Amino acid sequence: MAWLRIAEIWGVFLVLKDNKELVKKYLKYIIPFWIILQSGLGLMQVVKGGSIQGLFYWLGERRFNLNTIGVAKISILGEEFMRAYGTFSHPNSLAGFLLVVLELWKDNKKNLWYWIVRWFGILGIIICASRTAILLLPIYFWPVFLIFSGWDSLSLTKRMQLNVEAIKMIFHHPLFGVGLNNYLVNSRYYQPVHNIYLLILSQFGLASLFFVRKIRLNKIWIIIMLTGLVDHYWVTLPQNFWLLTLVLAII
Repeated sequence: MAWLRIAEIWGVFLVLKDNKELVKKYLKYIIPFWIILQSGLGLMQVVKGGSIQGLFYWLGERRFNLNTIGVAKISILGEEFMRAYGTFSHPNSLAGFLLVVLELWKDNKKNLWYWIVRWFGILGIIICASRTAILLLPIYFWPVFLIFSGWDSLSLTKRMQLNVEAIKMIFHHPLFGVGLNNYLVNSRYYQPVHNIYLLILSQFGLASLFFVRKIRLNKIWIIIMLTGLVDHYWVTLPQNFWLLTLVLAII
């Protein structure tokens, strides 16, 4: 099934690439809808302290509240809030998605609509409370770190443990890795390494380097490459890897 998904992604990539100008044309109208929907839903979740459900359930929203085990939280001036999820499985993946689509959306008309969409996106990123995403916003948004607290204090330690485990897998299976979708069954932590480069190498080995594609380095790719250093969502979560496929096809 995993290889069928790869074939599906490859097929979509080819279609998007062959129609890149048409895709870019329609993205101008589609991306604002994505941004306002996800940021607006995320804001309602933060205010309510839980999921909204109803129509949003059918769009993929998880069911959760502040008391749900493992739900991502943040403290603002000593008061606990839930981080924005939108219809994503984790706030970090939503924040990365919003960062990229904000860069993809180009509208030369700096009118009211432009600023509404732009600020909705920025608000969505901030209420996701992803440290990496906030650091990739312009520097004048960094003061939010002064009012945010309550992040997992062991986050860096956990990521380093996962990195070490992935590096060991690569050394034990250097040529072809442990195989697609076999990372978790070889992990004692039962979660993917939070680094897309180590995750790909551990599953496909050095053979994956034959498929490295030359990219035109720009801000979009810098965002993906930097967030990919500290999280895995670009290659594991549906909304993110489909967006990555889109970027590969048209940028």
